[in-house]
Amino acid sequence: MPLNRPNRKIIVLDFETTGLDEFQCSNVSCAALDVEHPDEQDMFNRRCRMWVGAEIGSGSLERNRFNFEQITDRRLITDEQLMDCYMYWAKNHPIIDGQVPIFDTRFANAALHAYGNPFMFYSGENLQDYFNEHRKNRGVQEMKYPNLTTIGDYCGLPIEEEAHTARIDVLLTSECFSRFWDGKNLIKRYKDYSIPIYLKK
Repeated sequence: MPLNRPNRKIIVLDFETTGLDEFQCSNVSCAALDVEHPDEQDMFNRRCRMWVGAEIGSGSLERNRFNFEQITDRRLITDEQLMDCYMYWAKNHPIIDGQVPIFDTRFANAALHAYGNPFMFYSGENLQDYFNEHRKNRGVQEMKYPNLTTIGDYCGLPIEEEAHTARIDVLLTSECFSRFWDGKNLIKRYKDYSIPIYLKK
């Protein structure tokens, strides 16, 4: 696969959810960044309350750094409203790019269809594929299901205390994409982290 930047709009998205089953579990947080506008102030970043009766998978809240009271707070918008807000922000852009976009695409479509919205999202660029393709091109063994910690380290990036919030995952993923595509910095907060020599163009 080519490691060049695709010639289309790229929106990196990440959901935090209460588990892995898109039909039984709920979105609780969503962040997204249009890589053409990489300022953190321009990104999408919203939380919502889980829908009543959604399952909470083992370890999911610990990973997302939420507790039960936070994800059931009635002051938060619903997951339906979260999707409406995202689609407005993204201008109905149908492609989801990210670390593992098939996961986020499944949750996005499940949330829409649960409320009768026929719109369909599609999976785009997968950061794990870029990571393994780059390693293969260097003669390094591929890894099965590398996580963002591993990929970020390969790209010379820190793993922050906030890691695994949707916002930080989107910023890290976007920066990794830029380093694979162009060998360049994209996100201002990561400008002082050296780009490894094997990623420079």
